[in-house]
Amino acid sequence: AAKALDPGDDDDDGLNNWQEWRCDTVPTSKSSALRLNGVLRPGAPNGAIIRWASTNSRTYALSRCTNLLIQSPFQLLASGIPGQVDSTSYTDTTTVGRGPWIYCIEVE
Repeated sequence: AAKALDPGDDDDDGLNNWQEWRCDTVPTSKSSALRLNGVLRPGAPNGAIIRWASTNSRTYALSRCTNLLIQSPFQLLASGIPGQVDSTSYTDTTTVGRGPWIYCIEVE
């Protein structure tokens, strides 16, 4: 319970200690955080491959938008994505054209 109430950011990685606990990352290691590792082949015929740092003890939801200037820009692409050890990927087969494609990953 004390972990859930800790608003500090001991490793200065932009996620507070409660968020780190929620994501199953290490709150004292700046390299351990929920972050996208990259998007490969955006706009390709088979879609874009989105990769993020993950753990196999969490499930994830992935959202996408094309314009951050509109209200509520993100649309849910997938939820219940089982996390893998170290890195998880998802192929967004709905990309058309060159984008832009902006992705958001969340722990469920």
